[in-house]
Amino acid sequence: MQLQRSPFQSSTTEMGVSFGGVFSDLESPCCSYFVAVTNLTGIDDTPEPNVRAFQSAGDASSISASILGLALEHAVTYKIGVRGCNAAGACADVYSNEVTVDTTPPATKDAVVIDGDARQVGWEGVDMEYSRSQYSLFSTYSGFSDPESGILHYEAQGINQFSAPFTPVAFSVGSTIMVVAPESSPMQEGVRYTVRVAAVNGAQLKNSSSTDGVIIDLTEPVVSMPVLVDSETGKVLAPTLTLPDRTPAAQLASVRSILNVSWTATDALSGIHVCGLEVGTFPSGSDVLPFTDGVEVEPGQWQMDT
Repeated sequence: MQLQRSPFQSSTTEMGVSFGGVFSDLESPCCSYFVAVTNLTGIDDTPEPNVRAFQSAGDASSISASILGLALEHAVTYKIGVRGCNAAGACADVYSNEVTVDTTPPATKDAVVIDGDARQVGWEGVDMEYSRSQYSLFSTYSGFSDPESGILHYEAQGINQFSAPFTPVAFSVGSTIMVVAPESSPMQEGVRYTVRVAAVNGAQLKNSSSTDGVIIDLTEPVVSMPVLVDSETGKVLAPTLTLPDRTPAAQLASVRSILNVSWTATDALSGIHVCGLEVGTFPSGSDVLPFTDGVEVEPGQWQMDT
């Protein structure tokens, strides 16, 4: 039989183990326990306790024990043993699984933590600068490492006007984590919020890295009514999405197939990232021309030929 406990720990001065139900003796009940530590790991079920010899760990009511005042070393593997002795003086030893000491948190040297949701269709791994959500932040992370005890799981925290509790997520390299703001305290427009991602190793030590944050932008861009000009005649046409229904046939004939369209588009907070137009024969239609990017000829001034 083997005592089961966590395979990693960060303490160099203490080891503990539970042993309730391990020892039984119907004729002469177990009445005393002793505990010891060894670094002689391997296939031997009862190695010599060369780090700390057996010492008293309690009476018959005990179900766990700890040894204090140790001088364990980082990255070294140990076992903790328990000896149970009955009233007749007969004893039996049981040791735990191997336990490696890890005193260092996960490494963040190669960690990459950026704003954005890797699960979102069309996202290309570019660090996002703005968000239109008041309640959720997304961060994609990779590159955390821990050679001694590995990464057990990741946690995250939103930082700025609210400080959400660290939220555990399942281990997944290069994954995405979401932080949710309290319903009573939504994120505010124009404020930058960051996500701090922490990697937790097998010894329960953590280290973190943060995104550079996103600014919350809840306001839609301001776009002017487009101006349509016949590129061949220079004639300005009335801007309408139902031009074929409201323009005389003679004017339509003069328009031919080329229109120059100009308009303004501004956004004071996050700027204009993509701006274009579509042409259709009905409101919001694009049966004539699907959405096509325009050209910014001056700041806030856009145009294209169609």
